[in-house]
This record gives sequence, C-alpha cells and structure tokens, in this order.
Amino acid sequence: MQDEQMDDIIRNAAESHQPAFDEQAWVAMRQKLEVHLPQKNRKGPYLLLLLLLVVVGGTAAYWLLQPAHNNKMADNLAPKNGLEP
Repeated sequence: MQDEQMDDIIRNAAESHQPAFDEQAWVAMRQKLEVHLPQKNRKGPYLLLLLLLVVVGGTAAYWLLQPAHNNKMADNLAPKNGLEP
C-alpha cells in the first residue's frame, strides 16, 4: 500500500470519529488550570509608572542642581545697575 493511500484511510477514519463530550471532565480541567496556570502580574504598569517618575524626578533634580545653571539664573536675576561694562 502506498503512503498516500494509507494517509487517506487514516484521514477518513479520523474525520468520522467524534469523541464523547463529558461536561464534568471539562469542569475538572478548568479547575486544574486555574490552580496551575500563572496568575496575571498586575504590578507591571505601576512599576513602569514608578520608574518613569524616578527618571523624570532625577533628571529634573540634576538639571536644577547644576552649578552652571544656577550661575546663569543668578546672573539673570541680578539687578542691572548699568555700572558693569
């Protein structure tokens, strides 16, 4: 018998076979899956937001505490009396 003929015989047999439906088996499977499947991690968005706040806050603090930046701000805020060249 050729391979193609054997494949056709197996395919026809598989198409005509329907396993019995057992509702209790599916209920038991659902219960087992709920126990063994990993739970969804809902901490991800909160950790991402915290990381974003730390990075933005750190960048702002670094920018505000730079000596060159403070000197420029002091120069802009100093009164101009016209005596400087």
